[in-house]
Amino acid sequence: MIRFDGLWFNEFTSRRIMAELARHNPAHAKLSHDQVANRVTRFSFMSALAKLNGLPFFPRVAEFCDGTLQVGCNPKVLAGGLFTPLCRSGQDSLIVALADPWSLLPDAYLAPLFPDLELVRIVTLAPEITRSIQAATLQG
Repeated sequence: MIRFDGLWFNEFTSRRIMAELARHNPAHAKLSHDQVANRVTRFSFMSALAKLNGLPFFPRVAEFCDGTLQVGCNPKVLAGGLFTPLCRSGQDSLIVALADPWSLLPDAYLAPLFPDLELVRIVTLAPEITRSIQAATLQG
């Protein structure tokens, strides 16, 4: 099993991640699961997670966070779940940044808070989510 940035991935998912990393960089094919955290960059790893889930990866998003979207949100839930509402896209979509693309918590938590908006998920780095939550907390 792979552990990366505090997230654990089961054996099936770990094999899929390793295959995606090897497609990106053939040298990664020789790594054991225990070596991934020390030998693969965050950008490469998170990009692989995003690709496996058919989602876009944006390494820097905190600057785009509209803090007013977090007003009705519990910062502890956002931080614990590694997700945040980021910004609106048009009239009917909300972009949600998340670090764990397999988590159902962002949809379950945000859908009732934004019932008229379609949630559009993107993958980013966990520190970017933390920065956006902290910035919104300081604004409010």
